[in-house]
Amino acid sequence: MTVQDLIDALSKLTTGSYWVILVLVGITVWLLSSLYKRSRNSSPCRWRRTYNDKGSLRGWSCKTCRETAYRTKGRPNKCLKGMGPKL
Repeated sequence: MTVQDLIDALSKLTTGSYWVILVLVGITVWLLSSLYKRSRNSSPCRWRRTYNDKGSLRGWSCKTCRETAYRTKGRPNKCLKGMGPKL
């Protein structure tokens, strides 16, 4: 299929069917992008800030695997289940 064939096919479409195709393409792009974002964030953990700090370390607790972590900057970026003893 050449570009000219594609242009001819699009020009034959009525305005209503053109919008339907546009909406379907938009939904497909949205679904693919959301799946891509989900696959990049492979950690199932949902970190929540706890306020039981240890000095300059801030406490974080995972609501999924029940692990606790302490960091100086920001929440952990991966699952820490089974990584070792708790502090």
